[in-house]
Parts: sequence; C-alpha cells; structure tokens
Amino acid sequence: MGNHTFEMIHMPGHTAYQAAICIKEEGVVFTSDNIFHKVHTWLQEANPDLWLVALESLRKLDEEIFVPGHGAVCGKDYLPEQAAFIQEWKAYVKDAIDRGMTKDEAIARLTALTDRYPMDVGQDGMAPSVMKRNVANLYDYLTGVRPAVA
Repeated sequence: MGNHTFEMIHMPGHTAYQAAICIKEEGVVFTSDNIFHKVHTWLQEANPDLWLVALESLRKLDEEIFVPGHGAVCGKDYLPEQAAFIQEWKAYVKDAIDRGMTKDEAIARLTALTDRYPMDVGQDGMAPSVMKRNVANLYDYLTGVRPAVA
C-alpha cells in the first residue's frame, strides 16, 4: 500500500487464528494477541506450545518494534519474558495435575499467578475469571482431554 509492504504471517498460539502483520519499511510488527506486554496474559483458548513457537518466529523477524494486542509497544527484548510466563503457567498447572488435583480443584485453588501483571486497560476486576479460564484450558490441554483450539 503506497510505499509500504504489509506481510501477514499466520502465528497460531494465543488462538488458532492469530496473525502478525509486518511493515518492513517501518521495522514494525503488529503481533495481535501473541504478545501481552506487561499485562495479564489470557490463555483461555491457547495452545501454549504453538504460542511459544510463534514467539520464536517473532524473534527471528528483522523488525525490532512490536505493537502487541495488549499493553504498550515493546521490542524483541520482551519476548523471553512473555515466553517464560507461558512456560510458568504450564508448569504451574502441570504441578497441580501431578499432585492429583481434579480440574475443579485446580480451578478453585490455583490463584498464585493472578497478580503477576496488572489487567489491561478496561479489564479491571476480571483477573479471577481470567485465571479460572486459563487454568481450565491448560488443565485440558495438559491432560489431553481435548486439543487446545489454537
């Protein structure tokens, strides 16, 4: 468009239909919801393993400026933190499974990651609900009850 090239790249992870839009001439990538910069990450529909692949794909791009789906503009230096938080979520729910918690018990008891990051603008008060949905999805994903959507 004009003097700009827009490249759309399918990057499932947060959901099955996530895409990144690269504007080569500006060195910018619109990441959709694969980056939650310093705000609470929603994993309610996520395939966490595909999400980690998507983050690695973003890291390999030439562009250095990322416009996330949530939070402020950031750079590549944030990608390891986002990936680590997704991995921490997986480990947190897996530990509950390994300790014999049922899905309902895990949903009720797992609250430690709620306050790590603030909720995004306009999402005040949603942390407990998001936490429960994150736990429910990851529990199903990790136990193979159903494949994650993404």
